[in-house]
Amino acid sequence: MAQWNDSAELRKEHEFDSIKSELFRVLDGFEFDALSEARPHPGSIHILRKIKQSQLLSGIVTNSGRAPVESVLTELGFLPYVSVLVTRNEMEKLKPDPSGLINAMNSLRVKPDDSLYVGDSTIDIEAAHRANMKCASVSSGIYQFEQLRKFSPDFLMKNIEELEKYVLG
Repeated sequence: MAQWNDSAELRKEHEFDSIKSELFRVLDGFEFDALSEARPHPGSIHILRKIKQSQLLSGIVTNSGRAPVESVLTELGFLPYVSVLVTRNEMEKLKPDPSGLINAMNSLRVKPDDSLYVGDSTIDIEAAHRANMKCASVSSGIYQFEQLRKFSPDFLMKNIEELEKYVLG
């Protein structure tokens, strides 16, 4: 993206938009395939219900595309629990850049001190740190517990069920 912006020739808006649109279409196809295999962690709906009942706001910031993410959230029954969704379609720069997290906080009208970002990767931890947010990291994805620990999340969990004690006490 930086190289694109640095080149006057490549900055022609219509060309950039066309290439970006085609790239996102291809990525969406890969993500629809990958997300079709997605299965919720056993305690996911339970914790989302409890968060909503406690009147806490929740959101998702993802480097994935809006269409595949909305599809899987709807299929899994998660969408009613999400107050804001920020995908790569709404971000100028992807995580670990903090702009998506900042965008979500602004939409929710909350400050970093009042926020907790939950993720399962090292880029999630880095993005949260750069956004001055607390971060809870769950070693349920491709990153193992010890890999995540090296990035110093505020809370490190082996499964999503542990999140309840950090969020709801």
